[in-house]
Amino acid sequence: MNLRLIFVGALVGLAISAPAKPWYVDAAAGGARNGTNWANAWTNMDAISGLSAGDVVYISGGPSGSSRTYKVNSLGTNWPGIWIPASGAQGNPITYTIGQDSAHNGTAIFLGSGDYSGGGYWLGYQTTPRPHDIIISGDAGDGQMHFATTNYASVGIGMNYSNVRISYVNFGRIGSGIDFNPASGLEFDHNYVFISDPAADHFSSATLNGTAWGQNSIHDCTIYVPAGTSGIGADCLQWNGAGGFDIYNNFISGYATNYVGGQHMDGWQGQGGTYIRIYGNTVANFGDYALYGDDTCGGFTNLWIYNNIVINCGGGVIVGVDGGAPATNYFVDVRLANNLVDSGANASGQSMALGNATTRTASFTDCLIANNIIVGGEPYYTPGNSTTPLVDNSTLTPSQAASLFVRYVPNSVSSDVHLVATASSLIGKGTNLYSFFTADKDGNARQSAGAWDVGVYTYLGKPGAPIGLRSLTP
Repeated sequence: MNLRLIFVGALVGLAISAPAKPWYVDAAAGGARNGTNWANAWTNMDAISGLSAGDVVYISGGPSGSSRTYKVNSLGTNWPGIWIPASGAQGNPITYTIGQDSAHNGTAIFLGSGDYSGGGYWLGYQTTPRPHDIIISGDAGDGQMHFATTNYASVGIGMNYSNVRISYVNFGRIGSGIDFNPASGLEFDHNYVFISDPAADHFSSATLNGTAWGQNSIHDCTIYVPAGTSGIGADCLQWNGAGGFDIYNNFISGYATNYVGGQHMDGWQGQGGTYIRIYGNTVANFGDYALYGDDTCGGFTNLWIYNNIVINCGGGVIVGVDGGAPATNYFVDVRLANNLVDSGANASGQSMALGNATTRTASFTDCLIANNIIVGGEPYYTPGNSTTPLVDNSTLTPSQAASLFVRYVPNSVSSDVHLVATASSLIGKGTNLYSFFTADKDGNARQSAGAWDVGVYTYLGKPGAPIGLRSLTP
């Protein structure tokens, strides 16, 4: 027996394994309806079958500027609207995406039943196996959301998801969000969500099993959650677990309504973990804390919160020991840097804190609060912790802010907090943190040597874009 020929034959067998296939769904197709091309596309989502890892399913939104509507009943008519997409394999996902040509890159609308009693979920359910190794993307290459949902009670239920990306979906006004308890390899990006349930507890809860930077993420999303009075309202992100997640470049905001839930309202509330980065976000109109490292699990390590703008919140960027935490808590490599907290002229809550206000034991190693700006709020606060340096931070009155920023309106996202040329107290007055992060909130490079500018933006000699109110209407 020639073992060399057998080995070569095995390699050839690997080389000629079935390639990934394109498949097609178009509600208006009139051909054989076998999914093999646009003319013979499947006409509904439930007809999809025979997929293999690596395949791509193109879903038609009709011609540019138009739409197609699809009902999904993966679990049958007793559970209408729920989609359980076929899963791929690790490193070889199945992709479900909008048609990429002008005849099919309109908007594909997923139509739900609006039925809370039947679940009302768009994606996933408590089935086995859970969806894994899939990409769902409404990206047609133009930065727009070409997938949309309507008449759904919930974005989904994401228990035990792994390697799932959900992107470029306009969820519009939807009752509640999506939980990932637990999940790994998660990416939720470039989506719009407006939580309409006045009793909602949160948009997303997650227990994430990452062990390194960026293994899970939510980014470039616009999310609104309901807000009541006296600090009560829905949380946005209750992301916890071992860690390994990034929250970046999102716009998250509360909106005033007759909130009837009992939640203290935070933008992000995490209760411990490691390898967590929160950066480049705008967080507005939360009655309690904007970004809250609410340690109840023994501490945070490798927690970096930087380049965020906080506007009109009950508290700003807060990391500390909660009353329910273990007896001993550790904070290692926790860095609060180059953030801006605007509380206007009437703030009474904490603007920025890293410390221990309880009777529990806490240690702080290699921690830093640097290059931040607080407007109109309480000064920097490090209770029970004299070892964390406060370096090159600035506390401004609203009138001072008006002379240092391109445009300043207290407690408002209509401000433009890029620096003006005469902001000499902030330009070149910050600590260089290039070994930790290298860009400002706009993505402009921070200098590798020499003093940095204080705050979220690097001064470039010209005004940048204002913060900008995102539309409340999908």
